[in-house]
Amino acid sequence: MLENREGEKVPEVTFRTREGNEWKDVTTDDLFAGKNVVVFALPGAFTPTCSSTHLPRYNELAPVFKANGIDEIICLSVNDGFVMNAWAGDQDANNIRFIPDGNGEFSEKMGMLVGKQDLGFGPRSWRYSMLVKDGLIEKMFIEPEKPGDPFEVSDADTMLNHINENKLKQLKSKNIKIVLLSSMADDLSHSLISDLSDVTVIKPISASELFNASRLLSEQLIEQHELSNHTPADSLSLPTFSSSKVLLVEDDEINQMVASGILEKYGMTADIAENGAVALNKLREKQYDIVFMDCMMPVMDGFTATQELRSGQAGEFNLSTPVIALTADVMEGVKEKCLSAGMSDYLTKPIMPNTLLDILQKWL
Repeated sequence: MLENREGEKVPEVTFRTREGNEWKDVTTDDLFAGKNVVVFALPGAFTPTCSSTHLPRYNELAPVFKANGIDEIICLSVNDGFVMNAWAGDQDANNIRFIPDGNGEFSEKMGMLVGKQDLGFGPRSWRYSMLVKDGLIEKMFIEPEKPGDPFEVSDADTMLNHINENKLKQLKSKNIKIVLLSSMADDLSHSLISDLSDVTVIKPISASELFNASRLLSEQLIEQHELSNHTPADSLSLPTFSSSKVLLVEDDEINQMVASGILEKYGMTADIAENGAVALNKLREKQYDIVFMDCMMPVMDGFTATQELRSGQAGEFNLSTPVIALTADVMEGVKEKCLSAGMSDYLTKPIMPNTLLDILQKWL
């Protein structure tokens, strides 16, 4: 019976590899020490499933694995170095490292060496994949023990989904909201989608779908804020807020809709201006209780618009109106730049309901 060796160290083996016309010994420490490595083992080079599906898909997804923290992908087979090098060249798989387990020593110590005498192969590796972190086997996907050459769980997509699932769990543990971008062709299970993501957007993505996802997240954040403070929803819409006049100056339509949606939860309806010049015109016509001003916009940015407002270019009745900067820039010195331009306070994007509520309670 094949053994699952999760939680164990990889066996200590020295592989005889070929580099150019020279033999080169490679140890398991060379391969795994201090690295995150994905290994997929297969029955043999040049065989149909290995050549048409197993290897090509790992090679194709190698950049995605790298983006998810994998340092190297290893293809292991009970073949000699000459055969493995020839197969690597034939497959043009430059993203994969080919390791020959010529004597089957590694496969045997892993408990994965099986007899393929019925095919004339002799001893070969059973098909499996594993995630190894600093020499420790974290996860194994072993093909079911059935006749033939099963290929059901050791594929690249299954391994990548496992790695992504762990990353999603880490984000969820930090209460980070997750929007999962999926397609009908994805192999992610329904349970994974529902358990680990807050909102799912089906690809191809449209602006309306992205907006709906943002609105839903905003509602979830407000509900979370209410629960954490044990505050009834109705009490968040304070009477003074509902009568307040708000101007939202933002050029991005999605950001406009998201910010407006959060403000509506607090009983407020905002007038919209798409740049600083339009904002000044609106301010000349109407007195506002608070202005939310994006810093970077075309035509006239938020810094210039605020300076104009403070100099009286929007009427004396708005000279002291609180202006709250909206910025995605978290670099040091941004707050000082906002304040020196005449802004009263600032919010970093994306806007969180609890921080927006703090601003409203502070300035209204």
